[in-house]
Amino acid sequence: MHEVVSETATARPDVVQGRGNVKGGSDSGVIPGPFEEFLHDLRQPLSAIEALAYFMEMTSDDEGVRRHSQRIQAMVSRAHGILDNSTNAQTVTPNAA
Repeated sequence: MHEVVSETATARPDVVQGRGNVKGGSDSGVIPGPFEEFLHDLRQPLSAIEALAYFMEMTSDDEGVRRHSQRIQAMVSRAHGILDNSTNAQTVTPNAA
């Protein structure tokens, strides 16, 4: 078993990005619809994958494993961005002319 040793006292800001509010969540004032619930369901496994990859990066002595973990985290971040963009596209309303 590996001992977890971290040079930083807090989580990296690029990993912790405040993904708590799915657009349409309770603090946005909008009742979530099926699309928002679907996006929420997609985000849950992504968050688990991201957490596991971060754990692997922090605990592994193998530089190859660390690099691979960082690539996984980058891919998850891109996937979160895609979901965020699709949420924004659904919630944007055209200006009244």
